Amino acid sequence: MSIGAKVLSGGFHRIHDLANDLVNTSQSRRKKDSESTRIRSGFSKLDDVTSGFQPSDFIVIASRPSVGKSTLALNIARNVAIDQMIPVAFFSLEMSKQSLVRRMLYDEKAEHEGMPHSRSVLMNDLLRFAAHTQQAPLFVHDSAIVTVDDIRDNLQALEIVAGQIGLVIIDYLQLIKPSTSHGRVPEVRETSRRLKYLAREMMCPVIVLSQLSRAVETRANKRPLLRDLSESGSLADDADIVLFLYRDSYYDPESDKPEDAEVIVAKNRCGPIGTIELLFKPSLGKFQNKSI
Repeated sequence: MSIGAKVLSGGFHRIHDLANDLVNTSQSRRKKDSESTRIRSGFSKLDDVTSGFQPSDFIVIASRPSVGKSTLALNIARNVAIDQMIPVAFFSLEMSKQSLVRRMLYDEKAEHEGMPHSRSVLMNDLLRFAAHTQQAPLFVHDSAIVTVDDIRDNLQALEIVAGQIGLVIIDYLQLIKPSTSHGRVPEVRETSRRLKYLAREMMCPVIVLSQLSRAVETRANKRPLLRDLSESGSLADDADIVLFLYRDSYYDPESDKPEDAEVIVAKNRCGPIGTIELLFKPSLGKFQNKSI
């Protein structure tokens, strides 16, 4: 009898064959896991907690408006595409591609000069930015009306020319057009689940940004909680990782720590939860690792 889980008469399998198949499957899976690419966000403490973003991870970054989630997403995109040279697809549903490029240009200019943002951009700034991003596999899509199916189709088309996509970022969830109309909560629930399936299908991390309702501001402690995602359908259940962004200076302009920011790891399916402290440099348009 040949080796392998051969089906015998009556649909039975020999236990020895099944055991061998299990060994082979486990070895193949272990090899695949060891070879899988884990995406580093560029924020060392966050990467320590998450062990990096893994293929098929569905990640939510949520906050109140203007706290900085788009900035954080752009920082991650830059760290991955420019520093690690891993292809990133960035769906900017709110900001035009021209505005996004200008924003990155101002950020690069400010960082290069160590000075606050300036709208005065010279040809040298443009040339330096173009040279710096010449080989960067960062791809921007800025259609204002897009469905999950559109996102999938665009990603598959991009892979033909760019190869395997390493990271997908969508800014933001509430602007994705639902495929059906059954009320806001059911629509967001469906979108959330389809994005989770998309991460599995594309075999790369998918980060989606999400707005939080004003409910968080009714509490004395305004740090977001998982229940603040309750109005977003099954988002908290679907996500492998939930990151909340909080800045005390957003609520208190007189805060004695105006640059302090927190990334609250509220859910981490394969690891610990906790709070990561970062520095937010609004004048440079970026978040930075906070030294101890």
